[in-house]
This record gives sequence, structure tokens and C-alpha cells, in this order.
Amino acid sequence: MDGITATRLIRKACPATKVLLLSIMVNTKYRTAARQAGASGYLLKEATRLELVTAIRQVLAGKRLFE
Repeated sequence: MDGITATRLIRKACPATKVLLLSIMVNTKYRTAARQAGASGYLLKEATRLELVTAIRQVLAGKRLFE
């Protein structure tokens, strides 16, 4: 199962759950699909430890992150 499908299913079962997708996909098409599926954020797997921690904190604070 891909991340977009998993996000859709998670958000359908538990709408309050925040999903931060980690992906190798750089193109904006996948990022847009993640947003439409209900993800709270999207981060590339090449992100640094600091970027990952910052993204998690932002999503937990209710912000949306799609860089």
C-alpha cells in the first residue's frame, strides 16, 4: 500500500490523526496528492534530523507543512 492510500484510510478511520508523509518523490504532483488525501505534512526522506524534528513539532502544533 502506498503512502497516499494509507493516509486516506488513516484519516477516514481517525480524522483527528495527523499524518506526516516521508517520501523520496520530489515532484509536486505527489505532494498535492498527499495534501488532498489529508496529510498534515510532506517531507523528503533526505531531510536532516533537525528538519524532521521541526516538521514533527509543526504538525503536532496544528500547522501544515508542504515544502
